[in-house]
Amino acid sequence: MWFWNSLVAQEVAAVVSALVLAIGAVIEYWSKIKLLALLGLKWILRRSTAFDRCTFRKLLIHSIGPILVVLGIAGEFVFEGRTFVLEYRQEQQSENTVASLKARASANDLEAAQLRKDGEQLRKDAEHEHMARAEIENSLSPRRLNPIQKEEIRTTLKRFSPEFALMLYPIGDREAEVFANDIWDALDKALWTATEPGGLMSGREVGKILPHGSKLETSVDGIELMPTTDEASIRAANAFASVFDGLGFDCHIDKPDTNPKSGHRVQVFVATRPIGPQGEAKLWFTKNKQTADSQTSRK
Repeated sequence: MWFWNSLVAQEVAAVVSALVLAIGAVIEYWSKIKLLALLGLKWILRRSTAFDRCTFRKLLIHSIGPILVVLGIAGEFVFEGRTFVLEYRQEQQSENTVASLKARASANDLEAAQLRKDGEQLRKDAEHEHMARAEIENSLSPRRLNPIQKEEIRTTLKRFSPEFALMLYPIGDREAEVFANDIWDALDKALWTATEPGGLMSGREVGKILPHGSKLETSVDGIELMPTTDEASIRAANAFASVFDGLGFDCHIDKPDTNPKSGHRVQVFVATRPIGPQGEAKLWFTKNKQTADSQTSRK
């Protein structure tokens, strides 16, 4: 029941009960109170006789109990009412304080959430900046094979030994030459018969004028493999391309050489370095890009 469980309702009921008791006591002792009031007023105005004063004293002595009851009940009504007013004020002040604290806490929570959001955005921006800077740096770094990569090449290609590999690179391309030397070392460990890397003159004809609307031939980059029509040569070229792709190096197979004089071999042309990261850097950037794309698609 709302009235029975409400603190405010109970306090109001207590005040009303005290008022009812006070009124009841006044009614109960009204005759005595009235007489005492008249005699007391005459005494104050100095119009009372000796009999009136004697009567007033005796009546006052016999009426002490009722007077105390009336005063006590009246005091209870007054103080109960004042207590109710003060408690109500304090309750209102407490509610206002709690509301203010809640509003301040909510504002702090919003500010903290915004700070976390800004911090997360700054972290993402820093990561993106770091990745972009690392991508630029790795896009310029030369291709090289470390001992672990050479061991993987040796393990994969050893079963095709003694395959014959013709090693070539563009004359004047120092980066391609050094990378070709690394590949030769790996093939040598795989027991392939690989020629010493030799420079190949390649490029467009100087001074050649093309008709309007012609398209320029794209230059070869990465590692270009050219097997012969021999099945063993094709299988060896496919395994070569697979292991180098797995290591993060651009490698593709050209059409087989149909010249019968080519014999059984795989021509390995270490062309110009491709644009973008190579090797472990390419694998790392590819993995992180896939992770970022997956997180973006989930959002």
